[in-house]
Amino acid sequence: MNQPPGRGWVPGTAQHGKDEALRLFTGYLNAFPKPTDKQRAEAEATARRLIELAAQRQAGRSAVLESVRGEFGVERPSQELRDPAGLEPDASVAEVEKGREKALGVAELKRLTDEHTSAVVPLQQTAREAEALERKVSDLVNAAYGLTPAEVRLMWDTAPPPMPTAPPG
Repeated sequence: MNQPPGRGWVPGTAQHGKDEALRLFTGYLNAFPKPTDKQRAEAEATARRLIELAAQRQAGRSAVLESVRGEFGVERPSQELRDPAGLEPDASVAEVEKGREKALGVAELKRLTDEHTSAVVPLQQTAREAEALERKVSDLVNAAYGLTPAEVRLMWDTAPPPMPTAPPG
């Protein structure tokens, strides 16, 4: 229901209640398109992998933040530093330096660069894998709805924000 087709289908189908609440009675849910057994099994396996990746990403972010605090003395990491997978090496250095009282020395710069390679690059790979799996789930949902490529394009062109995944392409 949280995939783009559901986000378009539910408001047009469900009963609207007070304060824009959508009331999903059993009759509405029974009318929801049903995936095939194969689609369901593939979506479940993909969702399990996404849950594993989310746990890995959280553990990785925590480890990086612990290192930034302990090794580099950044007590209050910036919002950008709290999501290290979004940072390239130079941006990581800049964010760490923003949170310190003094500039990084040569040895600290080397350690931070090594930390980026060993901890942040795998987080970036995990994020890319998760994005691809999110796209796969979206494609499975589109198939369960029986949407054509033209209908998927139309859905994205007229999609209300915020959408849970990025548009195809």
